[in-house]
Amino acid sequence: MKIILNGKAVEVEQGLSIADLVMQKKLKPDAVIVEINYELIKAKDWQARKLKDDDQVEILHFVGGG
Repeated sequence: MKIILNGKAVEVEQGLSIADLVMQKKLKPDAVIVEINYELIKAKDWQARKLKDDDQVEILHFVGGG
């Protein structure tokens, strides 16, 4: 199945959850936010939310500063 991840087309397995994708990309769940099709997905919903063909996924990293 194809999704758009941060502007690039990528192939992922059918039924992959957001939580699975974050783990596959070796990202720290507490350091990113995920948006699918312009909708912010709460971290508590990541396991239940399965990706669909042609979903547009943006994973954004928190950046500290001051």
